This record gives sequence, C-alpha cells and structure tokens, in this order.
Amino acid sequence: MEDEVLVRLVLDGNKHAYAALAVRYAPRIHAICLARVSRLVDAEELAQETLYRGLRDLSTLNNAERFGPWLCSIARNVCCNWVRSRQHAPELFTDCESNGHAGQVPVLDRATEEAEMAYDMELLRAGLCALPEIYREVIRLFYSDRLTYKEMAALLGVSPATVNARLSEARERLRRWLINGQ
Repeated sequence: MEDEVLVRLVLDGNKHAYAALAVRYAPRIHAICLARVSRLVDAEELAQETLYRGLRDLSTLNNAERFGPWLCSIARNVCCNWVRSRQHAPELFTDCESNGHAGQVPVLDRATEEAEMAYDMELLRAGLCALPEIYREVIRLFYSDRLTYKEMAALLGVSPATVNARLSEARERLRRWLINGQ
C-alpha cells in the first residue's frame, strides 16, 4: 500500500495502519539516528522517539506523499536535539563513541584470524565514528539500508549527484583512516 493511503487511514482513525508505515521506515530512521549518534542503544531509543513523534504529529503533515522525507526530518531533529542536550553533560569514557571521538583502538591478540577480524571491525567502527555526520549518514543509508542514490537523495533533500559526492568522500576518508589509522 502507498504511503499516502496509509497516512490517510491513520488520519481517519486507523492507528494500525501506522504500524505498516513504521515497519517500512524503521530501518531508514534507525540508520539516520545511528549515523548521527553512533551508539546503537542511543540510536534505537531515538528511532523509537522519531516513530512516536511521527504518529503524534501526523496531522501536521501537509503532503501525505512526502511522509518518508518528513519522518526522516523528524529523525534528524530528534537527534540534533539529543546531541545538543548532551553537550553540557560530563563525558564518560564509555561515551567516546557517541561523541564522535574515536579514541584509541584497542590492541587485540592478532595471533588468530578471529582476533584480526575483531581488530579490523573495531578500526572500521572507529573510522566511521570519526567521519563527519553527513558522510556517516550516507554510508549507513547505502550499506545498512541498501538505498539507491535516488532514494537517499529524496530522503536527504539533496540531488543524487550530492549523494554520490558524499559517498565517494566518505569512502575515501575511511580508506585513509584504515591505511593511516586516523
């Protein structure tokens, strides 16, 4: 069913129709939140908050066909507000990842293949955390949500060429991070 039809059903009182929209957009919302806050547990809470606000504020949506981009803008605002509220909180050592500080990558026992894989994944994770938000966002949407450039462009409100440029720059920055360790 099209977004527009589901939105109209929800606005007509069928709250169960929102579940279909939530299932459809939850991975994208989660990817946006994870790109902005980096910590999985925080991203999950912010995605839930976004979906709640989407339902609560659905009557303010002017164009039902634009539900997806509208919901994504709510996710970005929820995340920005959350980050802003945490700027004055004391930083804990365990919060380094959420604040974009990659910190030191732990040295693991590289004697086994499993340890090497864990080390590589931690290095990649640190590199992702070090990327500016606009690059983390396209990386997550492309690789986690498997969106096309056109779909990402519509969600982010930019052109497909801009998505391509951001994704190319993100890949290059990650490549340099992996080669240089920073």
